[in-house]
Amino acid sequence: MQDWPTWVEMGYVDRLNVQCYRTHFAAYQATVSESWEYAAHAGLQKSQFMPGILLGIADACLVDAATLDSILSFNAECHFGGESFLYPMDYTRSSFSYGATSFL
Repeated sequence: MQDWPTWVEMGYVDRLNVQCYRTHFAAYQATVSESWEYAAHAGLQKSQFMPGILLGIADACLVDAATLDSILSFNAECHFGGESFLYPMDYTRSSFSYGATSFL
C-alpha cells in the first residue's frame, strides 16, 4: 500500500498520484474526494493531484465505458492535474481484445 499521507506530510510530494482503483463511479468519487480533501488540507494544489483509474486486470475489463466517462468528467470538473490509468495485462498471450482495439 502507498503511504502517501506520510509523504505529503513530510513534504516529499511534487505530484500525487493516488491509487483510486474502484469499479463503480460512486465509490471512485468518494475515494477521490476523501483523498483530495486530505491532500488539500496538507497544502497541495489541484494541479499536483492526479487520481489513478483502474481500467481492468489481465483479460478482464473492470470499468465499463459509461463509468469511465463519468470518472473522467468528474476529474475534469474538479480541475485536477490529470489522471493515470492502470491496466496490467499478460503480454505473453497472442492477442487481447478490448472493445474495438486489439492489444498484443
